Amino acid sequence: MLTFEYSPWYIGLCLVAGLLVAWVQYSARAPWPAATNRLLFALRALLIGLLAFLLLGPGLRLIRKFFEKPVVVVAVDNSRSVALATSDSLRTALVGELQNLQQELEDAGWQVAFSTLNKTTATPDSLRFDAVRSDIAGMLRRIINSYQGANLGALVVVSDGIFNSGFAPDALPVYTPVYTVGVGDTIPRKDLSIIEVRHNKTVYQGNRFPLEVLIRNEGMGPAVARVGVYRDGILLADKPLDITPGSRLLSERFELTADKSGKHRYEVRLQPVAGEATLVNNRTGFYIDVIEGKQKILLAADVPTPDVKALRLALEAREQFEVEVKINQSVNPNDYQLLILVQVPSRKMFSSKIKPLLNSRTARLIVAGTDTDLQALRQVGLLSINNVTGKPDKVTGVMNNNFSDFRLDHNLEELLAGSPPVYVPFGDVQLAPDDKVLLWQQVGSVPTRNPLIWFNSGEPRLGVWLGNGYWRWRLNEYARFGETTRFDELVTKTAMYLAARPDKRQFRVYPLKDQYEEGESIVFVAELYNEIYEPLYGIPVNLTIVNDSLQRQYTFTPVEGNRQFAVEDLPAGLYRFSATANIQGKQHRVSGQLAVDNPEIEETDLTADFITLRKLSAASGGAFFTADKLPELTRVLTQRQAPAIIHTREKEALLLQLPWALVALLLLATAEWLIRKSSGGY
Repeated sequence: MLTFEYSPWYIGLCLVAGLLVAWVQYSARAPWPAATNRLLFALRALLIGLLAFLLLGPGLRLIRKFFEKPVVVVAVDNSRSVALATSDSLRTALVGELQNLQQELEDAGWQVAFSTLNKTTATPDSLRFDAVRSDIAGMLRRIINSYQGANLGALVVVSDGIFNSGFAPDALPVYTPVYTVGVGDTIPRKDLSIIEVRHNKTVYQGNRFPLEVLIRNEGMGPAVARVGVYRDGILLADKPLDITPGSRLLSERFELTADKSGKHRYEVRLQPVAGEATLVNNRTGFYIDVIEGKQKILLAADVPTPDVKALRLALEAREQFEVEVKINQSVNPNDYQLLILVQVPSRKMFSSKIKPLLNSRTARLIVAGTDTDLQALRQVGLLSINNVTGKPDKVTGVMNNNFSDFRLDHNLEELLAGSPPVYVPFGDVQLAPDDKVLLWQQVGSVPTRNPLIWFNSGEPRLGVWLGNGYWRWRLNEYARFGETTRFDELVTKTAMYLAARPDKRQFRVYPLKDQYEEGESIVFVAELYNEIYEPLYGIPVNLTIVNDSLQRQYTFTPVEGNRQFAVEDLPAGLYRFSATANIQGKQHRVSGQLAVDNPEIEETDLTADFITLRKLSAASGGAFFTADKLPELTRVLTQRQAPAIIHTREKEALLLQLPWALVALLLLATAEWLIRKSSGGY
């Protein structure tokens, strides 16, 4: 299709211009025959006319059409539960049927793609039923997002319907027909399985800690089996378990002692009982980190206040803290990792017993309210407020989004939104250059630049909670939410931050988490600093990971903007790692521990859930089939009308820019010149 920059009516003028120039050139008497003169006249007219036509800027619009075939994605649940509930021959037959499905659909004009729980793309030949979790909804959501805007004609989900991660797949809104294929057995088999072990992830050396084992009974009994708890392969305790018919959920509780520090693997084993369908789910393992000592925290005040009790309750909710409350008593500050001074020193009763606390080199949290002697705090350099009046101010808190020294997992803004105000001394707070504000004061609905809670990370660390009446926040949260999680986390994270010892090492390598699941990428972070603690980059780091049966070595180089390194495919186990680097001619070495856990949740339930699969198909307009009916599914899909999508692509180009236009002009000019030359002209 031709397009023009100017009106196409000018084409006639181009023809006239070509004829006019040719007539001027060849109207006179010529030395060659008349037939040659007429040929030369035509060539010159064409040349000039074509050149004038090209100067009009004509363009060529090319429209290209191509067809996008409909796509059917086969999502295969390759979890361990499928492998445990089906035989090798059944899985081999299933793979063969999926290959036939692919071939027949492709012959019918479909594109066929495969996906699994842990792989975006797969093939029938590459299927390995080894996924440790079944997140069917997550797999479907990933596929839908990947094919957004594409011609996705149908989804085929091959699964046992069991999901133990994410949410129910039939709750996912899907606007593409989903055809489900059920594998496995829906009839519960006689079996005993450990479904959960409730335990603390962290305990303190010397403490006793509880451990509760939950066991599902599917038609077993009467019988007696022993349940044992092992640490690093050594039996710690065992008890008899009475198995009675009709008791579907059984439990056994243990009290253990954490006598060895470090990270340890614990295992619960259930003695096999005759008639069980499988013994794989009769044992499960987990890791517990045993820490050598608690952090001692002193809560000191001249007089008892509700804030003291609220802070104590929040701190005692965490096992890692050992809290002592001292009211107007002499103490040695060096016996503690953190001093919390509530309304100390008091304007009403200044006690000499608290002077050592003000001048201590131990980390401190100052809770300074309307009864605090601010002048005394100013003299020792702990708090500076100008233009103080005797009248208190009622304020609430508003988050400082730039604070990043620690992260609050729960939504603190929910707590702040409806909490009653605290009473703060009225005046202008003077912050030090390196102070970091967590909460700003808000008067009514107006935020201010006066801080409410802030920290200084110098030596020793210092935190300030300005005001009194924080106990009302805790009561208000319980009244609104039935819990005190948000307030308690604010208190405990403050204490953890202040009591933490600063790390002055020039070389640090650590995993982002202490415990990973099998199949996860294990991410390490490397930090390198010079003598004045400026970050360094471009220095190679050698990392070694070992356990009793494996050793791997890696080398990576942190660069600015990326100090992380990922390790893949570590099997389950407890690992030790060490890293070395040469910083300014000096060799540095760090070491640590990490655990890779096999969650073993796939083994706890092997009864297929076809009801969920039927709901998923019905909600999306698809249909449900059992594995032996896969040929029928193939017939349904091949007969289904799923038209291809027609896409068009347009491209425009000026004729003057096309090579053939220039070639045509050159041929006309050359032909005219050759004929004139051969006829004796110039």
